[in-house]
Amino acid sequence: MNKNFNELEEILKQVRCTWMKEERNMKIHYSNQNPYKNPGAHSQFISLDDFLKYYNLLKEFDADSMLEIRDK
Repeated sequence: MNKNFNELEEILKQVRCTWMKEERNMKIHYSNQNPYKNPGAHSQFISLDDFLKYYNLLKEFDADSMLEIRDK
């Protein structure tokens, strides 16, 4: 993850406020960076350890999460 989890939590709190106006769950896309491609390119797989840390943080936000991976 590019941000440490304290920063990410603060960002998610701010983002949640914008979704609350819409009266629906916020939707967040999750991916890992492909180390061999340009920034923003998704990897073939996701790191399970990184995803579980993200998931545990995201649980309190009642958000929908979409996994962005290339090996479907």
